[in-house]
Amino acid sequence: MWKTVEYSFKPEEVDDKSSSKYVYVRKDIKCVKKDEDDIFVCQEQCILKDNWEIYKKIIGHDTELSEVQDALIELSQIITEV
Repeated sequence: MWKTVEYSFKPEEVDDKSSSKYVYVRKDIKCVKKDEDDIFVCQEQCILKDNWEIYKKIIGHDTELSEVQDALIELSQIITEV
């Protein structure tokens, strides 16, 4: 599950070094002003390192499915134009 977190520094999108137990995956990293300071707000997930390889495969399949969906949409648009 994604949760909103704040950092005083710009976090890495994938952090597999700061914890011996977890890999932190972040998205939508944005710099915002808060009480005259710059902070970084993002969405974050904690993945157990034991599950990291499985997680990467799942994300890879999501990307592949998205590309297939885009191709199908483009193909249907071409067909309807004919």
